[in-house]
Amino acid sequence: MRKIYAIGNAHLDAAWLWPWQEGYAEVKATFRSALQRLEEYEGFVFTSSSAQYYAWLEEAEPEMLDGIRTYIRKGRWVICGGWWVQPDCNLPCGEALIRQGLWGQTYFRETLGTTATVGYNVDSFGHSSALPQILRGSGMDAYVFLRPGPHEKTLPGSTFWWEGPDGSRVMAYRIPQNYSANLDLEAHIAECAKQFEEEPENPAFMLFYGVGNHGGGPTRRNIETLLRPGTAPAGFKLGMSSPAAFFKAQRGRAEELPVHKGELQHHAPGCYSAHSGIKAANYQAENALLRAEKFAALGAGMLGIQADPALENAWGTVLFDQFHDILAGCAIPAVYESALNELGGAAETAHRQENRVLQALSFRIHIPYEDDCVPLVLFNPHPWPVRALVTHERGSWGNQGFPQPCGAVDSGDRIRPCQFVATAAQLEERQCAAFIAELPPLGWETYRILPARAGEAQGSTGRPGKTPVLENEFLRVVFDPATGLPCEMTEKMCGAQPLCGPCAQAAVYRDLTDTWGHGAKEIGTQEETFVLESVRVTENGPVLQRVRTVSSCGACRIIQDFTLLAGDARLYMKVRLLWLEQRACCKLLFPTGLQAARAVYGQQFGQVERPLDGLEQPMQNWADLSGRAGGQTCGLAVLAGGKYAASARKGRLALTVCRSPAYAHHAPFQLSGSVEEHDWVDQGWQEFCCVLVAHGGDWRGADMARRALELAQPPVKIPETFHPGPLPQRYSGAELPEKIVMTALKPAHRGSGYILRAYESEGAAVQARLELPLFRQTLNAAFAPHQIRTWRLDPTGGMAAEQTNLIERGAEQSEE
Repeated sequence: MRKIYAIGNAHLDAAWLWPWQEGYAEVKATFRSALQRLEEYEGFVFTSSSAQYYAWLEEAEPEMLDGIRTYIRKGRWVICGGWWVQPDCNLPCGEALIRQGLWGQTYFRETLGTTATVGYNVDSFGHSSALPQILRGSGMDAYVFLRPGPHEKTLPGSTFWWEGPDGSRVMAYRIPQNYSANLDLEAHIAECAKQFEEEPENPAFMLFYGVGNHGGGPTRRNIETLLRPGTAPAGFKLGMSSPAAFFKAQRGRAEELPVHKGELQHHAPGCYSAHSGIKAANYQAENALLRAEKFAALGAGMLGIQADPALENAWGTVLFDQFHDILAGCAIPAVYESALNELGGAAETAHRQENRVLQALSFRIHIPYEDDCVPLVLFNPHPWPVRALVTHERGSWGNQGFPQPCGAVDSGDRIRPCQFVATAAQLEERQCAAFIAELPPLGWETYRILPARAGEAQGSTGRPGKTPVLENEFLRVVFDPATGLPCEMTEKMCGAQPLCGPCAQAAVYRDLTDTWGHGAKEIGTQEETFVLESVRVTENGPVLQRVRTVSSCGACRIIQDFTLLAGDARLYMKVRLLWLEQRACCKLLFPTGLQAARAVYGQQFGQVERPLDGLEQPMQNWADLSGRAGGQTCGLAVLAGGKYAASARKGRLALTVCRSPAYAHHAPFQLSGSVEEHDWVDQGWQEFCCVLVAHGGDWRGADMARRALELAQPPVKIPETFHPGPLPQRYSGAELPEKIVMTALKPAHRGSGYILRAYESEGAAVQARLELPLFRQTLNAAFAPHQIRTWRLDPTGGMAAEQTNLIERGAEQSEE
């Protein structure tokens, strides 16, 4: 007899077609119902996930937790998932996915006396290949999911080993049909059994039942149907159980199970770009918190400043708003009113805590008085050297105002040219000085802006003429007079010329799919491109050159500022888009002449190569197209802040920057009436930044992981005065070698110390030396390809580094 494990559960959408307050109420009602069913039916087992729901219960109905603990001890209330919520599994950064497990498993252990062994994201819209390593590092060795379904992706079986890029494996199970069944459970069982007949070698399967989405859970009718003789199809034995029991039973045939390597995609590809506002807010909040945590470590190591709990608590907000129906852009407007406020508050908390630490550090730096000097302290959050554009605006410079040009002098008395650029305030007396700063790894450098010394005036490096050209010693960019866009990029060091037409051209794609993009593979059909209104050089000097292009399409407008910095091989692009279309999306197009091209997309803790088939793909911060041009291997990389969707076909890369379906439109429901009868996503102005990199070789030559973090977490400027102090004008607290990328340096979630996390970024084993003067030690560590490693550090330097797993448990703790 083959066995069917019937899993009683209640999928609870914390917020979707209802605000989170309603989800809160449904958690209370559903958990009370589950407790009642446990009291009524001796054989009933209830499975639940999401630590956030138990935290709500602890807040509003703490006595209900006592009953839940009782049934946990009896093995009848089973905790799955181990995460704070069931988030989107493509769009959060890797560190946020780790925090889901850190927060969830810690809460379950401390509050309920248990942790999850089975990962559980039954409603998420696709799953990054980084998850097996994240799950294993969080104490889970199995995974349950539903999407993509059999019609979207062929898998080697319903039960299989899922292997990540680093070689980590979890036993995975794709749920048949659906994660909930209610009114006709017998028909659901029959349909699942029919699917199971296609896998005669498998001795056991799971089916899920219970009222879901808006809560509810298993009903009396459900349970009595399962208990009634004759419900099980011929050849099957049916029993109520849990995912943990199912996976435990499968361990005996572990060697027989097939292996699937890589990501689990695609479902609902419209969710990679729907609702630009929530995606930008998530990107900003994640990176504001990650940067503030690193500076908190700097303050602790240098001055003994204690991290404020508000910084850690802000993560709870971010983790909740990464819930799959929120971050994916498919909820109702009321959900986003709340979520945008919450994410903005989390980012502001990070900025305030960061400022508290950096102001204390900068005020203790020794800065002697100097005539006509404006001192600035610049803090670098990355453990590698960074070159960055710095601007500083004032009403007066020195006693009489600085003559142009002026200079910025570092702590070693090396002068950097300054350039006066457009000001943010529209007042006659305002001036804004710009210069390129060179900053040490994870530390600071002090600059003094001074009047230029004799003979230090810099001449113009711009190119006159009707067709703008931006050029420095590393890069030459020619603009197309018809579109006002870059049409030629030459990376001078290797001669790479990947472009074959106007680059970053905005185009309107008609998109009649629903909010999720259900049934779609490619998003939209191209209708028209934006038409040039004007192009002009707006800045032209020794520090930066800038071209502004203004284009329009109907009522929509796009303003693109292309900036080339002195000594930099990257082209920076700031975009302001006025989008007023409905049932359409906007893409930026990057045509290349590359032959035998390969498309690689950033993802959590690594990257993934995908076919050039035009399909909409999820990405983390960057996408790259590399191939052959002019007899050499070269490519074009596009880094985008807060944009998560791209596609590639026949040598052309496209970045999807916004979509405008109706809010929460789910096919097959048909929209009717006029445009005014519906609320449309992504209407109005939005702003984002991109970086374009022409490079030799493949994506590895562009150092994409580090460049993406530099865009996401720029240095911080603290204007200072003159004062004595114990700290030097230049300091470096940590430095990591090439290919090793630090994703977190943070206060420990529990206990003392700071947590350092880093990973190998290019898929090659590395023997690395991590220099950590901030913690008074050096770590020698071997990294396997794509491996994530985590240590607990003592900011006083009194204890040696302790290796931990992703939920910050050492070897002894993990065995408890």
